[in-house]
Amino acid sequence: MNNIFTRIVSSYRLLKSLKLRIFIVMMLIGILPCIAVGACVLLNYERRVIFEKTVDSTNRCRAMANHIVELGYSESSDNTEILTELNQLSEFLSGRILVVDRDYEVIFDTYSLSVGKTLISKEIVDCFTDGVSASNRNKDNNYIELTVPLTDNTGETAVLGVMVTSVPTTTISDSLTVLRRQTRIFEITMGIFIFVISIVLSQYLVRPFDKISRVIGSVREGFDMDPISIPDYLETEAITNAFNSMMSRMKKLDDSREMFVSNVSHELKTPLASMKVLSDSILSSND
Repeated sequence: MNNIFTRIVSSYRLLKSLKLRIFIVMMLIGILPCIAVGACVLLNYERRVIFEKTVDSTNRCRAMANHIVELGYSESSDNTEILTELNQLSEFLSGRILVVDRDYEVIFDTYSLSVGKTLISKEIVDCFTDGVSASNRNKDNNYIELTVPLTDNTGETAVLGVMVTSVPTTTISDSLTVLRRQTRIFEITMGIFIFVISIVLSQYLVRPFDKISRVIGSVREGFDMDPISIPDYLETEAITNAFNSMMSRMKKLDDSREMFVSNVSHELKTPLASMKVLSDSILSSND
């Protein structure tokens, strides 16, 4: 129990150390910005890359949507040329492309897995209703889903179908993993560097206060000492000025005490000498 209490007291005294507080503050000032900058770099990189990939894929899908409408999408759903074009775009994007007609039936699928099946989702319904492209990122499965309307450019504004494209983002995730690893290495390196710098600077910054402690500790040797001057900081200068003023007053009090003792000793010597002479005379007369 005593050991635990002693450790608690020692820890509390250690936390009151100015050197430790300077060290902690410098570590926080140095490390926290590094972590924040690293996180911001990763987040901005991810957002920028995802945005660029989404915009590029959407533009290619829009061009393909206009192209397959020109190839006669509205006239026949069994068009090998359209399927060839879709397969080429699918290979370029490393993804999957489906085309859904107004009955929500899949009529083209580059994977040939869902042809003839019904596909309904909020994005597809909104695309038929609004006639605008949309994108949705699925972080869990690492892909971006694009919905692009197929509109007739001959004057009709009705949406003939919707092209649903799934673009994988695994390459982006891999790049982020590498970048995140490099960021961690940089943060660890900076942490070690900041740790060493914090120790050195904390030692250097409190050195003037150590000087003051040593000077004050020498007071036990007496008040006959020259005024001290440690002008490293305004605080140390103020402390030394106050200390010099106190020492000057203490020296005056000490001198006054010595003078008082000397005067009292002198004043007491004369009556004592007279009494001694008188006593000697009385003893001599008795003899």
